[in-house]
Amino acid sequence: MKQHLSLMSILIHKLRAAEVALTNEQQVQAVSSSLLDSWEHIKAKMTHDESVKTFEVILRHLKMENECLKAVKPATDGVANVAESNSRKASGPKRKRNG
Repeated sequence: MKQHLSLMSILIHKLRAAEVALTNEQQVQAVSSSLLDSWEHIKAKMTHDESVKTFEVILRHLKMENECLKAVKPATDGVANVAESNSRKASGPKRKRNG
């Protein structure tokens, strides 16, 4: 993601240098539409967030989101979350013991 955002930044700067100035809205839309399908929830979030009006703002949001995902990923990668109990209660019907 970091590389992708860097590439988007370079493209926008090159367009500006070639005197093809995109509006802030066009820049935000370009970045949002370039995101992978796995980031669909982020696309929706950025589209409806009123504070995301410039390239710099969406860039900052996406970098933060990427950092959050990286922080969570190692804790959940390939690890099943299993709760253990010290209780000896059976979960099924109880059998009577003879004896």
